[in-house]
Amino acid sequence: GSGPQALAKLARFGVELESPHYTAQLAALRAATQPAFLAAPVCQFQAITPAQMTLDRCVSGAASNPRVEALLWGDSNAAHYQGMLDVIAQHAGFRLRNIEIGSCPPLPGNVSAFVAPRRARDCEHASAVVRDALNDYPVVILAGLWTAYQQRSAEFLPSLFASIDALARSHRLVVVLGKAPTLTG
Repeated sequence: GSGPQALAKLARFGVELESPHYTAQLAALRAATQPAFLAAPVCQFQAITPAQMTLDRCVSGAASNPRVEALLWGDSNAAHYQGMLDVIAQHAGFRLRNIEIGSCPPLPGNVSAFVAPRRARDCEHASAVVRDALNDYPVVILAGLWTAYQQRSAEFLPSLFASIDALARSHRLVVVLGKAPTLTG
């Protein structure tokens, strides 16, 4: 016939039809559903350096605004919010830098009691690097898998609240985001 060509093949549970259009759409869907840490401009690292706090690729939002006014800081959970915050920043006219450090809470103080021992050194170093850069941002957005850190130590929540209070007292707008929603099977 003159209709679109399709290829029929025996699949594990029956017959599966494939066409070039279907294959292209499936590839586009897979590309759009990649893990958050692979999405541009997410800047998620296992360890960071001061130079990574200045990478242009980690900035999104309103290109017309020359100043980066907000910092999204968190663990891998924060990466899930970057796209949404980019859209908000574009509409509100501000620019946003993001930095995510895997399995490390976004706290400017000592965090080793809240993380796995194998992550303690990287988390402590990341905390110091970000703490040194906080003065550059009037808005700080914190996001993390809060319950994981709270389960490691009863001191986590008091430390988090003290950090939020200190940031707010230093004339910053502090936004705390909850855990990104998950789907259970």
